[in-house]
Amino acid sequence: MPCRNAGPMLRPALASAIGQTYPHLEIIFVDDGSSDGSRAIAEDMAKSCARSLTVATAPGRGVNVARNHGLSLARGDYVQWLDADDEIAPSKIALQVVALEADPAMDIAYGDWTTRLYAKDGTMREGRRYLKPAADQIRRTLSLAWYPPGIFLLRRRAADLLAREQGWWPGRPVATDIEYFALAALLGLNFIQVPDSLGIYNIWSPQQISAATPYSLRAMVLKAIYARLVSIAERPDVRGRVRPDHRRLLSQNWDVWALARGSIEQSGSAGGNVTLRHRTTGKTLDVRPREAAVIALIERDDEARFLAHHATEAMARAPDHFADHAEVIFLLERFRRAGLLTRIATSPPPLGSRSEVFY
Repeated sequence: MPCRNAGPMLRPALASAIGQTYPHLEIIFVDDGSSDGSRAIAEDMAKSCARSLTVATAPGRGVNVARNHGLSLARGDYVQWLDADDEIAPSKIALQVVALEADPAMDIAYGDWTTRLYAKDGTMREGRRYLKPAADQIRRTLSLAWYPPGIFLLRRRAADLLAREQGWWPGRPVATDIEYFALAALLGLNFIQVPDSLGIYNIWSPQQISAATPYSLRAMVLKAIYARLVSIAERPDVRGRVRPDHRRLLSQNWDVWALARGSIEQSGSAGGNVTLRHRTTGKTLDVRPREAAVIALIERDDEARFLAHHATEAMARAPDHFADHAEVIFLLERFRRAGLLTRIATSPPPLGSRSEVFY
């Protein structure tokens, strides 16, 4: 459990680890320079904890440095990553251990999660996300479909392999879990879905990593991550499992694109298709009605984004409309090549100042 200023979320996060029904458990809390009393809270809870609860200090700065240090102290046969402001349901680890013990070929178990959104007035809204099994984890992870790292449980051998490959790359300020699990899939680690093994992702502060990181920095980091993944995909030990659609995702366009509201006109065409026409440039493209619906989905959001992030927004608004994020990314790439999207930037804009982040 890496921690930097987890605030009021730390006690429930630690309590969720302590309260696991799985009996053979050690908890390693790694403080990364907290200034809000998080370390003192962990030390206080350790005094009365029947579990093994170690309070350690990160040897440097950054969430990945803290994670790597925690792994170096761990003795268990399985590894659970958990940010200090998230939680896991009581039976989460037990259910996933049973699944991994039943199938020695599997390396990583995963489940569903609940997102809890805490408002300033103290109210909380939550929603359950059901994560379907995926036959192709490389395609899933390269599609920038994000999942909280706490939903996973790894065999120790898998965690050690990823550590040797620097899965938690030191110095990465954001998108660390995207890189970690995409690397796991490329390296051929096998994932198994375990129903009802639930994680809880808490959104509670504008200083959390996802909220506090400017889009320009995320853009720069993701381009660097995918450049690294491209080089890994070319290694002799990896190349054989990388399919053409994986390569399309690895080489996806990383410019920033926008689709202004009302910029695309839709009209019927022969065969029941829809003609999309850019009102300014006159560029056109014939698509199926289901594909045309994506235009309406992303026009609702005026932000300029990567194609993969536009796909994420479209999937969030219509999760049953397409099979996966990759399908939408490939469709948006068609829109881009047809001239229906407007390029805002070919490289990340200036970063400016970066806020302090919590985790």
